Amino acid sequence: MRFFTLLFLLSCTIAHAQKKKKKENCGHLAPSNYFSKAEIEEFVSIIDSDTTYLRQAKFKCTNSSFYTKKVMFDHFGKWDKTLFSSEDEHPILIWEQVYLFDDGKLYTIAALGEEDLNMTYGAVLVFDKDGNDVLNDLEISSNVLEYFGKAIRASDIKKRDFYEVYWRLPELQKWAPASFKN
Repeated sequence: MRFFTLLFLLSCTIAHAQKKKKKENCGHLAPSNYFSKAEIEEFVSIIDSDTTYLRQAKFKCTNSSFYTKKVMFDHFGKWDKTLFSSEDEHPILIWEQVYLFDDGKLYTIAALGEEDLNMTYGAVLVFDKDGNDVLNDLEISSNVLEYFGKAIRASDIKKRDFYEVYWRLPELQKWAPASFKN
């Protein structure tokens, strides 16, 4: 039950946090496998009178908002859950209980991203096996930034497996490129 509550809060958090984000501008179209800045940012979710604070590892000024989703797919296969927010066209993809590092611990990863005229980014939220946000831990957050940073730079942009699965989601058919329409 705690995990489903966390998923609900996550979807509400993302919608709320994106409304409050400060405007930044990349100023250019980024080359493939590039990001200008990687950092841990806070998400604040306010639902009724409850405030929840989460943290995300965010990779800014990327060429595609799909980078973190594609990295997860390339390393761990198809996601376990898909969360749609009323604010976004693209879902949050969740991989449950994966070994992200060689520490023997299982993590749940929520991958998301956004593209607009000013900013394109990919991001991840990382939870331990009990659903606790682990990006408050300096060592883990550094490892997450390093892991995804290296994976984004090394990602094979010609490998299209992720897109073959992603764009075939029924909810995305109205936005899917013609070659991916069912």
